[in-house]
Amino acid sequence: MERQEKFENYYYNEVGMCGCGNPGDIKNLLYKLLKNHKANKDNKITFEEREANKAEIIKSTDPDAISDFIFHVLDNAGLMEHGGMMCNGWFTEEGEEFITLLEEFKDCE
Repeated sequence: MERQEKFENYYYNEVGMCGCGNPGDIKNLLYKLLKNHKANKDNKITFEEREANKAEIIKSTDPDAISDFIFHVLDNAGLMEHGGMMCNGWFTEEGEEFITLLEEFKDCE
């Protein structure tokens, strides 16, 4: 399997992403977060540096890319239906139940 095909298998089939929304921004977000996490696990940066980097990565990322990523995760888990665009997806019955449970067990007011 060639490298691009291998990447696409991971990205689309295993991780559950697609090409809609902000695919470039989502790929960049994943890359930066994973690279940052790996640097900490490989003892190249401290935990504190990892957390500071993570905050900066998230702060500098388009909010649409972050929400699209979350919706992709929910779609991949069967809690949403993708539809024509991820941002316009709808909740499955399980997704509706999840929202109700999340409201009950969330940690914020």
